[in-house]
Amino acid sequence: MNAEVVLQVFLPYHQSPNFPRMLSILTIPKTSRYFAPFDPLIKNAQPLPRSYITQSVSPSRDKSLRLLMDVAGMVQVALADNVVHRGLLAFWSATMVELIESERSGKGVGEGLVKVLVEAFVGILETPKGGQDVNVSQLNGSDD
Repeated sequence: MNAEVVLQVFLPYHQSPNFPRMLSILTIPKTSRYFAPFDPLIKNAQPLPRSYITQSVSPSRDKSLRLLMDVAGMVQVALADNVVHRGLLAFWSATMVELIESERSGKGVGEGLVKVLVEAFVGILETPKGGQDVNVSQLNGSDD
């Protein structure tokens, strides 16, 4: 089982009760780039605020930007596989915006960070549809 991929799949659900359950089941290899930020959470697994993820992918924490590239890459993979949905786009977009805000309030946004974020946002903006719209009247059984 590839713990990194499973963790990536569950990151959008970081605030749900399922995320800590999955985190407690996973065995993240010590050589994984996910080990340092997520291993300390396994013993006391609980839903995570987005700010924790933002701090984990931040250039101040991960100088190589590998975690951020993984996060942004998940959007590109979902787009290529045509499995994008609104929840996924909302999570990635909100995470990236929060990352920009946190970096901007510090010492400024670095060139490497800008490159990764621009590529990710272009992919999101080029998505023809982010999932099917749901008509509220259909949920109520009404024909309005």
